[in-house]
Amino acid sequence: MGKHTQRKPGYLPKVAASAAPLALLLAAPVTALAEPTQPIEGLPLGHQESATFDHDLHTTTDTAHGSLGLTRHDALPVGAGGFSALSDFRHALADTQDLTGGGSLTAVKSSNGTAALSRSQRHDVRLGSPVRLMTGNEQHVTRSLSGALDPVGARGADTRLAGVGGSAENGVWLPYGVDALSQDSGQVDVGRALSFDAGHFTGDLRGGAGVHRSAAQAVDAGPLGSVVVNSEQHGLGQFTGRLDHALPGNFGTTHIAAGNFGPVSGLVSATQSADSGSAASSFRGDLSVDQVASTHGALTTSTADGRLAFSPSIAGTALGQPPVAEGWTVSAPPLAITPQ
Repeated sequence: MGKHTQRKPGYLPKVAASAAPLALLLAAPVTALAEPTQPIEGLPLGHQESATFDHDLHTTTDTAHGSLGLTRHDALPVGAGGFSALSDFRHALADTQDLTGGGSLTAVKSSNGTAALSRSQRHDVRLGSPVRLMTGNEQHVTRSLSGALDPVGARGADTRLAGVGGSAENGVWLPYGVDALSQDSGQVDVGRALSFDAGHFTGDLRGGAGVHRSAAQAVDAGPLGSVVVNSEQHGLGQFTGRLDHALPGNFGTTHIAAGNFGPVSGLVSATQSADSGSAASSFRGDLSVDQVASTHGALTTSTADGRLAFSPSIAGTALGQPPVAEGWTVSAPPLAITPQ
């Protein structure tokens, strides 16, 4: 997207495993803009519309499979002279269901099903070259069901999972290599699994909820410099066994900022995480001036089984001299200092 995309990977941290690379996602070409449009009453405005409907039902003596799919796509392109714009809308629905019977469908032994509903929209405006404005968002809902039953022993299991999520992206491209990009995404998932005997809950219950969010912002000021900021948060809570037996989940956050202004470049990152009986956090900072000096500092702290430990370190170079590093580890209780 500009100058900072050419630097070494340490200065361009990834957003998150669930998010697409920011520059590739936002810089992807919009192919519909290149497609010819049919004028309406002399105006350079077109409407491209498509829709699909698929359904299937297949049964045998002891199985049944059904599926349903709906999609709709609308594109509204317009162009005149050096101006062009595109609004793109998409909707989709998919649902499948599978049943297995014990010799007949009146005695269902297992059932499985999935469903997903999604919608998205994207707006892209270009004013000659290279001025471009883009915004888009997406939302989706998913569901998954599965169960098994033994008709003889009246034993069975049932699992239900559901999720909802969405994302948003915005971009501005201006002359002289100046641009700004941003992306946000989030996801929430919940579910539970249980087993039963003779129609009664047996206590073998598992369930939980997970939350994940990521964000990325990047600003490129052309020859002046650039800044990239990434952040990510996640949390997972779960329990298993009987209802009075709980197990905590794990939680974590990550924040990264990097940038450069002329010969000066820097990076700052902070991470925190926690799970059952332990927690950890770390901080890292880098600052360098081309051909002059650089410095690096880090601090890591952790707790486990009632013990606290932290490890600070610092290193630096100046005028091409060999790096000077100093680090140590301190833990308590009991207190112990270990040079590195």
